Amino acid sequence: MLRVTLRNIWAHKRRLVSTIVAILLGVAFMSGTLVLTDTLDRSFDEIFQTSSKGIDAEVRGEELFESDFGGTSRARLDASLVETVQGIDGVRVAAGYISTEAVQVLDTEGDQIGSTQGPPTWVENWIDDPDLNAFRIEEGHAPEADDEVVINRGTAEDAELEIGDTVTVLSAATREEMTLVGITSFDGRDSAGGTTAVGATLATAQRIAAGDGQYDIVIAAADEGLSQDDLVEQIAPQLPDGAEVVTGEQSAEELADALQSGFSFFRQILLVFAGIALFVGTFIIVNTFSILVAQRTREMALLRALGAGRRQVLGSVLLEALLVGLVAAVIGLAAGIGLAIGVQSLLKAIGVDLPTTSTVIRPNTILVALVVGVVVTVLSAIAPALRATRVRPLAAMREVAVDETGASKRRIVIGAVLVIFGLFSMSPALGEDPSTDVVPGVGLGAFALLIGVIVVGPVLVRPLAGALGSFLPRVKGTTGKLARENAIRSPRRTASTSGALMIGVALVAFITVFGASATSSIEDEVNRGFVGDLVIQGSNGFSSMGVSRQFGADLKEIDGVDIVSAQQFGAGQVTYPDGTTSDQFIGALDPTTFGDIFKVQMDTGELTDLGGGGVLVDRRTAEEQELGVGDEVTITGPTGAVDTFRIDAISDDMTMLGAVWNLTTDDFVVLNPEALDAFIGVTIDDGADLDTVSEEIEELADQYPSVSVQDRDEFIGALAGQVTGLLNVVYGLLALSIVIALIGISNTLSLSIHERTRELGLLRAVGMTKRQVRSAIRWEALVVALMGTVLGIVLGLGLAYVMVQALGAFGLGSFEVPVGGVVTVVILGVLVAVVASFRPSRRAAKLDILEAIATD
Repeated sequence: MLRVTLRNIWAHKRRLVSTIVAILLGVAFMSGTLVLTDTLDRSFDEIFQTSSKGIDAEVRGEELFESDFGGTSRARLDASLVETVQGIDGVRVAAGYISTEAVQVLDTEGDQIGSTQGPPTWVENWIDDPDLNAFRIEEGHAPEADDEVVINRGTAEDAELEIGDTVTVLSAATREEMTLVGITSFDGRDSAGGTTAVGATLATAQRIAAGDGQYDIVIAAADEGLSQDDLVEQIAPQLPDGAEVVTGEQSAEELADALQSGFSFFRQILLVFAGIALFVGTFIIVNTFSILVAQRTREMALLRALGAGRRQVLGSVLLEALLVGLVAAVIGLAAGIGLAIGVQSLLKAIGVDLPTTSTVIRPNTILVALVVGVVVTVLSAIAPALRATRVRPLAAMREVAVDETGASKRRIVIGAVLVIFGLFSMSPALGEDPSTDVVPGVGLGAFALLIGVIVVGPVLVRPLAGALGSFLPRVKGTTGKLARENAIRSPRRTASTSGALMIGVALVAFITVFGASATSSIEDEVNRGFVGDLVIQGSNGFSSMGVSRQFGADLKEIDGVDIVSAQQFGAGQVTYPDGTTSDQFIGALDPTTFGDIFKVQMDTGELTDLGGGGVLVDRRTAEEQELGVGDEVTITGPTGAVDTFRIDAISDDMTMLGAVWNLTTDDFVVLNPEALDAFIGVTIDDGADLDTVSEEIEELADQYPSVSVQDRDEFIGALAGQVTGLLNVVYGLLALSIVIALIGISNTLSLSIHERTRELGLLRAVGMTKRQVRSAIRWEALVVALMGTVLGIVLGLGLAYVMVQALGAFGLGSFEVPVGGVVTVVILGVLVAVVASFRPSRRAAKLDILEAIATD
C-alpha cells in the first residue's frame, strides 16, 4: 500500500500542485509573521540587556495601574531617595533617572530629526558613571549647562548635525533652544535600535519631563563581588512605603516584555489573516481529495477486492495528504522567512526603521509551520478518506467515478443550529441603545453564522445555482444548460469551491461597507458637532500624541484669532464610590470655550457646569455605575498624582468628547503634566479674513513640524483618509484569501474535467466544438463564482450593518452601502471565475476525442 500511495502521488503530482500552493501561502504568511516578530523581540531583548548590563538594582515607584494606552504607570520617586540608596552597604554608586518621549527635536533648519514613524525620540538626564549609562561620548563632552544636550551618532549623522549646532526641543509645555555639545554611541553602536536619544542635565531633563525634584527610577551598581540578588536584599528594607527594588536583569526583561506586548496585537492581527488563508485553503484540499477519491473509485475497489482492508485504504489517502502537507509546509516556511526579510526592508525603505538584529528563526516557528501545514492538510482530507473506505469491491465493475453527495438531515440540523446561534448572539446589537459590550457577541455570532452557511452550503447549491444560472440556457443554449447542470451535479464540491470565495468576498464586502459607513458617520458627526473655523492636530510621530501646549499659547497671539480651545487625552485610573477601579482614557477641555467650537450633546446639565475639581462622565458609564451629579470619584494620573472629583454633569456625545471622563485642562495637567494638545479648535474674529489668518497660523505651524492646519472639509478628509488607509491594509491582507479561492476554482475545474474526460469526448464526438467546450467550462465557473460572490455580499452587508449598530455609542450612526464598491466586488468575483477557468477550459478543448472516449 505504501508503494501504491507513493505511485499515486507521483502520478497525480500536477493535480496536487494547486493544493500545495494554497497551503504554502497560508503557512508562509503565518511563519513570516512569527519570524518578523521574533526578530523584533530579539532586538528589544538585546537593547534592554545592553542598556542595563551595568545596573545591578533598580528602585521604582508604586505600580498605579495598567493601561492599554500607556502600559504600566508608576508613581515617581522623590529625588532624596538617591542619597538614601547611595548610603546603603553594598552600593558602589547610585543615580536618579528621568526621561520622557513627549518631545520633538528640531535641527538648525527647524525640521524634525529622528524617526517620525518608527522608534521613538526621548530626552533623559545624562549619567556620568559608565556602569549606569550605556551611552558613551564619542565627540565633544557631556552636557554641563542647562542649555546643552548630546545626541546619538546615528541621529546626528542623518540630520547632518555638528558640535556647536543649535537644536530646538519641543516638550509638552515648552519650546527651548539647546546647544549640541556631544555625540554619543550606544555601547559602540550608532543608536539604540534606531531611536533618537537626547541627553541633558538633570535639571533640564526634569523640567522637560515635568518632574522637578523627582525621578522615574533610581539605579545602582553593586560593590565588586556582590550579586544583584544580594544587593536587592540590602536595599529593600531601606525603601519608603510603595517603592520596590528589582535586579537589573529583571528590569530589562520586564521592559522588553512590555514593549513586545505592544507588538502582540500586530502579531495577532497578522496571524488571524494567516488563519483565514489556511481556512480557505481547507476547501481546496477537501475538494481535491474528494475528486481524487471519486476518480480512483475503481482502483480502490480493485484494491479492496485483492484484500486491502478499510484501514489500509484510509491510511493510504491520509499518508498522501500528510506528504502533500509536509511539502507545502516546508516550502511555505522558506517563503515565510523570505517574506519577513522583505517586510523589514520595505518598512525601512518607507521610513519605518524598526530595531532589528539578524533574522531570528526559532525552533518553535519551524515546528508550528510544519505542524500547521500537515495538520490542516490531513484534517481536511479525513472526510474524503473516510468516503474512500466505504468503496465496495463491486464498484470495480463500474465505468465512471462515483461522487455521491446529498443534503443529509444531520448537515441541515447542524447548519441551522449554527445559523440560529449566530443570529441570537448578534441580536443584542440591534436593540435600542446597545452598549459596546455587545461587540464580542457580534464577533462570535458572525463566525457561527459563517460556519453555518458553509455547513448548509450543499443544500443551497441546487436552488441558488439554478437561479443564478437560469439565464444561461436562453443566452447560450445547450452550452449554457450544460454549464448550469455541471455546476449543480455535485453539490458538496460546488459548495466547497464557492465557499472558499464566499469567505473572501464576505470579508471584503464587510470592510467596504463598514468603511463607507464609518466615513459617512464621521462626516455627519463633524458637520453636526464642529462649528469652528479651523482644526489643528499632529499628523505623525511625536505629534500623533498631540501638539506642544506652547503652540496653543502662541496661537492666541495671532491677530484675527478669536477663540482657541484645546483638548487633551491620557491614561488614568478611576476609583468609584464603591471602591472598584477602572483603567480609563481620560480627556480634558476648557468648558468655557470648548462649546463654542464643538457642540456637545448632554444628558444632564450643561458643558459649562464643569468646573475646577469637577468631572464630566458619559451617560452609559453613569448608568452602569449608578452615578449621578454630585457623586465623587477618585482619579489617579500616570505619575502618581491623585485627586477626588465631583460629577458636575453627564454627557451623551462620545464622538465629540472622545473619552468617557473629562476634566478641566488645569486639573488634567496636574494629574498628567506631560499632556499634549490632541486637538486645537479655532474660530476667527467676525470680519477677519479666514485665508489671511490661516496663512499666519500656517507660518506658526511651520515652527512645529508635523502640525497640520485644516478647515472643516480638510479635517473630514483627513479623518476619512485614516479610515481609507486602514482599509487598504486590510484589503491587501485579504487579497491572499481571494488568490487562494481563485486557485481553488481552477483546481476544482481541472480535476472535474479529468473526471469528465470521457463525457467531454462524447460531447465532442456528437458535434460540440472546442469553442463550446471552453464556453461551457467558463460559464460553469461563473455560476460557481456568482454563488460565492452573492452569498459573500449578503453576509458582508448583514454583518456590516450589525457592527455599525453595535458601535453606535462611538458615533457610527450612518449605515452606508457604497454601490460602486459592491459592484466592484461583484466584478471581482466574475474576474476570479474568468481567470480561474482559463487554463482548465483550454485543456478541456484540447482533449483528443478518440482518447477521451477510450478513457476508462
